Amino acid sequence: TSQGSSTSGTTALPSTSSSTTDEPASSSSSESGVADGTSTGSLPTEVSLGGAVTDFIGILGIEGLEVSLDIDAGTTATTDANGAFTFEGLTPDSPVNIIIEAQPDGVPPYAGSIIPERTGIQDRDDVDATSVQGPFIEAQLDALEPQDPEPVDLEQGIVILRVNPIAIESGTVTLTIDPAPPAGTFYAPNENGAPVLDSTEIGFATLPAAVLFNVADTEPGDITVTAEHSGALTCTVRHPHWFARGGYITQVPVDCE
Repeated sequence: TSQGSSTSGTTALPSTSSSTTDEPASSSSSESGVADGTSTGSLPTEVSLGGAVTDFIGILGIEGLEVSLDIDAGTTATTDANGAFTFEGLTPDSPVNIIIEAQPDGVPPYAGSIIPERTGIQDRDDVDATSVQGPFIEAQLDALEPQDPEPVDLEQGIVILRVNPIAIESGTVTLTIDPAPPAGTFYAPNENGAPVLDSTEIGFATLPAAVLFNVADTEPGDITVTAEHSGALTCTVRHPHWFARGGYITQVPVDCE
């Protein structure tokens, strides 16, 4: 592999979804590389998708991470000094999951991540992927111990359902997960940032996310998530085609506007 670029192969992983319906065929005009209805001219048959991998709780790019796509696991890229990566030759306006491999021996060590995204109808270079430090998620789970959670199995999947912070400034966000996760395997932060076991009500704007752990591998339609804001905002899962895999942290964005 080469830093910041992709190399092709033939092995493919199955593309999966967390919703019984995938995104509509056309993407939002606010997404980079997606034209609005006034655009003219022919559309490309192939597009590129790129961006940078940064620390989940920081802003610095992470160098040397191996990145692949669920639609073609044989195509890989290695992040450069700024965390940048690019994939070429992708189908326009299509769901894709970005797979970031773990870096357990890094300083700091990083867990593997799954980032749901979508290609544009033009080239995109604005993907903001993040990777989570292993000690960070372990510290979060350790903080649950006084509430007697189920024993944590880090060989299973973890899902982070992350809300845009501005939503918490005007209320709380409550997630409904179908089927409901087993008791003792999920939590969300209250307004003080303290994790509350068996809660999906998010009230902390600094890290506005609910976390599911001990998640078995999922396939399309296995898990559906909806979100409701306590105020006037409408919430949607931005990319409902996410999936969970053992040993990875899936990061699912929830937008409330």
